[in-house]
Amino acid sequence: MSVRIRCRRLTSGVALGEALVSKQPFGFWGELDPYTGMVVDVHHEWYGRCIAGKVLIFPYGRGSTGSGGVIVEAYRRGKAPAAIVNLKTDFILLSGPLSIEVFYGGRLPVVDKPERDIFTLVRDGCRVRVDGDRGFIEIL
Repeated sequence: MSVRIRCRRLTSGVALGEALVSKQPFGFWGELDPYTGMVVDVHHEWYGRCIAGKVLIFPYGRGSTGSGGVIVEAYRRGKAPAAIVNLKTDFILLSGPLSIEVFYGGRLPVVDKPERDIFTLVRDGCRVRVDGDRGFIEIL
């Protein structure tokens, strides 16, 4: 039985992938190698893990204005996440998926403000569908 959670729609697209969940904020600039998709920040719990094709679930972004560019470069190289789910998404993080849409015609769905506590419902490895068009995530 699947669980559906309403969220705020931020970018369009639908993605299905394995969840990578952290209660730590995540900043793409300096924390992600866009050439490999590997998390390179030794202080983050995702250190050494590959985010390519994953549904990233974390509270909010942190760090530099360069984060959007790192997301775009990871997308260009086939190493971007499938989707992003946040408690609250900032404009800096959102600039990456929006740029992917404008410059490459691609989709990297981003939703935030889930109506239920996502951290108690989703664990690493869960299959999750993110629908940025209709504003929900579905735990499969």
